[in-house]
Amino acid sequence: TFQYRYCRNDQCGIADDIETAPPHYGRTVTPSLTPQNLKTIISAWKWLQPNQPNAVVGLPVTPRASDFWAGVEFLPASDPSWQPWMPQAILTLKSLSTNWLVVSPSWTVKTTPAFQFAPTPGFDSMLQDLTVQIHAIRSLDMRVAVFPTARLPALPLDWWRSTKRDEGWWNAWFERYKAFVLSHAELAQQTGASALILGGEWVLPALPNGKIAGDSSGVPADAEARWEDILETARAHFTGYLLWALPYPDGLASAPDSLLSNVDGLYLLWYAPLSHSNTATPDEMAIAAGLLLDSEVLPLQERLGKPIILAIAYPSVDGAAQAWMPLPLLLQPGNGQGQVDLQEQADIYQALLMAINQRPWVGGFVSRGFYPPVIVHDTSATVYGKPAAGVLWYWYPRLLGLTP
Repeated sequence: TFQYRYCRNDQCGIADDIETAPPHYGRTVTPSLTPQNLKTIISAWKWLQPNQPNAVVGLPVTPRASDFWAGVEFLPASDPSWQPWMPQAILTLKSLSTNWLVVSPSWTVKTTPAFQFAPTPGFDSMLQDLTVQIHAIRSLDMRVAVFPTARLPALPLDWWRSTKRDEGWWNAWFERYKAFVLSHAELAQQTGASALILGGEWVLPALPNGKIAGDSSGVPADAEARWEDILETARAHFTGYLLWALPYPDGLASAPDSLLSNVDGLYLLWYAPLSHSNTATPDEMAIAAGLLLDSEVLPLQERLGKPIILAIAYPSVDGAAQAWMPLPLLLQPGNGQGQVDLQEQADIYQALLMAINQRPWVGGFVSRGFYPPVIVHDTSATVYGKPAAGVLWYWYPRLLGLTP
């Protein structure tokens, strides 16, 4: 016998027909000596709810300057099966009036005694695919930011705890990370990308006075000089905007001002609790978000004088406003964590955009975790085909002054 299955847009294991979705693996066929006609009726698709409502509460929106980011960040992963579906995803985002797309190419960290960090075919985006993708985005008059990241074999905290971190290991880490930055700076320059974003949660222990779960990471004493050299390398090979990805709230106290003063802006990775219950309204969550922004983020912006882009990731899961699901899980489509709640995700988006609307010092808003190959109405952070995308459809053209 053998098995077969149907999947939407090649995304087997995530977008299967309902009868062969995991943990099932397919429909069984027993070969025979005579021909067989097999008739299949697909009653439903996994993670696809038809006729999603797209009602958005209309509110007055204050238009921003032309440099405001109304953006979307692609999921920091890659698969060869994504490539045929990228053009449609890009067109969909253009229809939302998105003016910035953030691509997130990765390199893979190998679990070996020596630190190895390099792109792996089939798991990390290849240069040719990235070049085609960036040119396709730019052809639709959208700006591109390149935000490279690491594909780790475990959660960042667990991975850092397992590493050797002696002198030789740290030398290898900084050498490979510099090569990583150089490669993506050249990619951004050659493809005409407008911004390069460095940093992120996974590099926090490598910053000066880096910590791992409150304890010293053992980072070299000259870490600040090494980071200055890395940023100088990026500047030498890329002439566009250089931003630093700062995780909220841990990153606020981790990156030294001497490092942040050498970049053009901050890309704030935001996944903060906005409520302690499941009954909070968008108005209540907007107030909570505003208090956090004013008390913890605004002082940083005033001290550095740098634009801050709010890059958010919230899952479409019951309780998302409490930020209870670990961030790496919520980004992965088909994760099966919790109960789907598409409206709560939309309410969170509405609340955060309401808060930003009242704070002209916030330089942009980016929706993270967009899964480009297919619509999945699951608990992940992607907004593709979800009510949260309708919220962006309302806010983005008004923030950019395209719609009154």
